[in-house]
This record gives sequence, C-alpha cells and structure tokens, in this order.
Amino acid sequence: MESNLSLLSSSKEEFKAEDYVQPHYKEAYRLAIDCLIDGGEASYQNFIKQEGIWGFISEKEIQHITGSVVQLPTSNHTEEADCPPDETSSTGTYWPTHSDTEPPNLDLGWPEVLHSRLKTNIDLLFHPPRQNSPTIKEMIRKHIQDARQD
Repeated sequence: MESNLSLLSSSKEEFKAEDYVQPHYKEAYRLAIDCLIDGGEASYQNFIKQEGIWGFISEKEIQHITGSVVQLPTSNHTEEADCPPDETSSTGTYWPTHSDTEPPNLDLGWPEVLHSRLKTNIDLLFHPPRQNSPTIKEMIRKHIQDARQD
C-alpha cells in the first residue's frame, strides 16, 4: 500500500492519504468494463444499473477506454466441439479458446516399458531389524558401495 500511496503523492493534483481507497477486485467490475468496450457507454450504464453497483470509473476514464479500443480482426477459428460457446460468459479475450502459439509436441500416455529387460526386486527392511537381517544403515552402505555410474 505504501508504494501506491507514494505514486499518488507524486501526482500533480493535491493528495490526502485518507482519500486513498484500497483497490479490490469484483467480477461485476470486469463485466461492466466488457460492456463498455463491447457496447459503449450506454451499455456500461445499463449494466451497472442492472447490477446495482455504483459507477466505479470516472467520465474521463470512460472516454479514455472507449477512445483506446482497438477492434481485433475476427478469427476463422470455430469453437471446439466439446466446448460450446457459453451465452453467459463475457468476451472471448478473458477466457481464450485458442492460443497464439502451438502447444509443444508431448508424448501422451504411459511410457513403454520393456519388462523383459527390467530387473526389479523389493527388499523390506525393518527397524529394529528382524533376526538374521541387516540393519537399514548396513543396506544403504552396501547399495552405495555397489552403485556405479551409468
């Protein structure tokens, strides 16, 4: 919070610390801005009236946002068959269905294991050791001594 206060205090306008409002996120705010971008100021005003929220951005900010909107070219991609478009969701920029880059070519599934070449064994060790059985420390020492680098 101190860094935000520092930024505000260096602005050209007079600033009082008690005027600072701690920022917080509400999904309704994001949806309202989506309405502003998609439908203009009338759509934004209609949305905030429907939701019962107060106008959280100033007239100057509304003008800046609407003046800065760049319409992206429409894509020829269609929605995935298993992901039909959701009428209740907002713009596709928030939950994109397609990426700008191709996914990496990964091997999917279980790795192929050649059981004929694999030598497996299981040793159960107990502490305290059972009669005529080595201790866990002795077994670890033996494995370290027998280890070789491949």
